[in-house]
Amino acid sequence: MITCQLSLFPIPKGFARQGIIDEVVARLKYHEVEYEATKFSITLYGRENDVWTAVQDLYYSLRQVCGHSFFQAVFLEGDYQFQKESIASKVAFR
Repeated sequence: MITCQLSLFPIPKGFARQGIIDEVVARLKYHEVEYEATKFSITLYGRENDVWTAVQDLYYSLRQVCGHSFFQAVFLEGDYQFQKESIASKVAFR
């Protein structure tokens, strides 16, 4: 299992933040991953190949719309149920 926290910044001018989040969530429904969306990031949980495939799909689709934005992906390996509770502290201290 693997966890990936995704962030896109800055949101391009003229785009509503919620619109981009809605687009990402709509695309994730085609992948076998769990996800949690906040206003700053989306965290994916699942099998390694499924998460990598979803991230790659999001990268290519967002590149079309947000070409000059920075797409950050932070991966954590292991039991994602444990990481789900403390992903912020794990990223900060690794």
